[in-house]
Amino acid sequence: MLKKFITAFSVFSIICISGCSSLATMKKSKYVEKPADKMGLINIVRPSIFLGDGVKMEAWDGSTFIGTLSSGSMLQYAANPGSHCIMVNPTQGGKWATLKVEVKANTTYFIKPNTIPFVGLKLGLADETDQRKAEWIKELTPFAIDTAKTKPVPEKVISKAKEYSANCN
Repeated sequence: MLKKFITAFSVFSIICISGCSSLATMKKSKYVEKPADKMGLINIVRPSIFLGDGVKMEAWDGSTFIGTLSSGSMLQYAANPGSHCIMVNPTQGGKWATLKVEVKANTTYFIKPNTIPFVGLKLGLADETDQRKAEWIKELTPFAIDTAKTKPVPEKVISKAKEYSANCN
């Protein structure tokens, strides 16, 4: 019985550690403190919470792929002012979470995917007074797509992103 338990625990641990395949190979990047002139800066953060940490998440702005979020990471995305549909999709499948953001020039935004039991994934936009932002900046590692090692996003995945972004709220 103990041998079966150890084997099952080992397999489960390997699955959790390895996560699922993703659309991009990511590399560490330098933290950007403020947006470029006349641009907005969207930070999508994913603090480590242990439960579900092995599942990677794909981040999108409408049909534009931003990158892959792992536990303990952050994506920084320069966005033109205007309406944006930020979306996150767990790589194991599941329901896409969407959030409409009105980006203003020279403004920084922090968006966090939240897993809600029996509901799914929801995106939260931190307000200006949110104390967690300083913690996220300090503790999370910024990542960017490694364009030299990443293949183009398949058209069927882009089509799916377009479909979900049409219903952005």
